[in-house]
Amino acid sequence: MSKYFQLIFLLILTLIFNQCSDDIDLQFHDYKSENVINSFLRNDSVVFLTLSKSGHINSGEILRVEDAKIALFQNDLFFDSLYDSGNGIYNSRKKLSVNADYRVSVLTENKIIEAYDYLPEKPTIMSIKRKDNAGINADTYYGTVEVELYDKNQQQEYYEIEIIYLSIEGEREYPLYPRSNTDKVVLNENLPSYAGFEPFPFSDELFNGDTIKIIFEYYTPRLISNGIEQEIDPDYFLIVKLRKTSKDYYLFRKSVINHFESQQPDFWNGIGNQINIHSNVEGGLGIFAGYSEIIDTLYYNKK
Repeated sequence: MSKYFQLIFLLILTLIFNQCSDDIDLQFHDYKSENVINSFLRNDSVVFLTLSKSGHINSGEILRVEDAKIALFQNDLFFDSLYDSGNGIYNSRKKLSVNADYRVSVLTENKIIEAYDYLPEKPTIMSIKRKDNAGINADTYYGTVEVELYDKNQQQEYYEIEIIYLSIEGEREYPLYPRSNTDKVVLNENLPSYAGFEPFPFSDELFNGDTIKIIFEYYTPRLISNGIEQEIDPDYFLIVKLRKTSKDYYLFRKSVINHFESQQPDFWNGIGNQINIHSNVEGGLGIFAGYSEIIDTLYYNKK
């Protein structure tokens, strides 16, 4: 009798899915290719800029733009000419300084593309602490990184944190396994929980001009051996990168995270709404944004 009911159940499911399916004829709008600038400005570094053409949704090819004329300005004064190093990649010869405005002007195909941004100073960190096995959730331990940050300016400031596991041999990096975070600064960004795999952007909206302790929670990395999931021995390096970023950098990073979240299929709601990637390029697409970072290494504290 049970096999009979199973057969009826499968038949009903088949009928339901057949009724819900339909052919869709996708209509694409006329497409216009745009020049795309991608460059992150970093403290004490030269400029690395890629120049390409945007492609059609059906094309996976990246069209690099070469032989462009690119001028870099610092505080509205000519600073350097970027040289073509091949494959659409351009570099400056001079290193950048913090607390300065930068503008890039690109001439290609008789068109001018420009972008502007500010390179902020490094963040002011009072302390960074690592706590292994800070708590347990569903029989799995998680750790925390506590950052005490001094936000010394009264105007709106933007930050980003990236946490990386590095094996004790220093040869392999492991991804961060995030967990639902309860810190108010993290929750205030309203980003999907999976964003812990990515560098996490946040603003000083809740602590402008003050000192604050922010706790970032994470699951310890795991390895799969012979089909069995095992936690890695905690005796590894934890690399913490804390950045102070420009507003354009912050908006770009948040839009990228939300964009990828919207592409994750949901059983009930399907694909999410379209999220446009933030751009500050005039006459084209892309991003030209600055950040300054401090990198710290946290070691396992055996107690």
